[in-house]
Amino acid sequence: MPLPYYSSSEPKDDFYARFTPEQRRIAKNLPFAHRGYIFNSKELQDYFESTTWYIPDPDYKADVSTLSETEQLWVEYWK
Repeated sequence: MPLPYYSSSEPKDDFYARFTPEQRRIAKNLPFAHRGYIFNSKELQDYFESTTWYIPDPDYKADVSTLSETEQLWVEYWK
């Protein structure tokens, strides 16, 4: 399910609560998937492999500190 746009005028708890734990987990991992991270979780790996944009990169090691500030906030939001 695509993520709807978040309106900053809407309380975070109301927006966040719309999603299942699985959807929140996928959302949290999007910045890493965009870089080609190969997930240890079969569920996440299967999900991202089912997209048209995911290209696995065995050389990419996930590290939050290498993400942009916006991406770091994204990951923190979806924890």
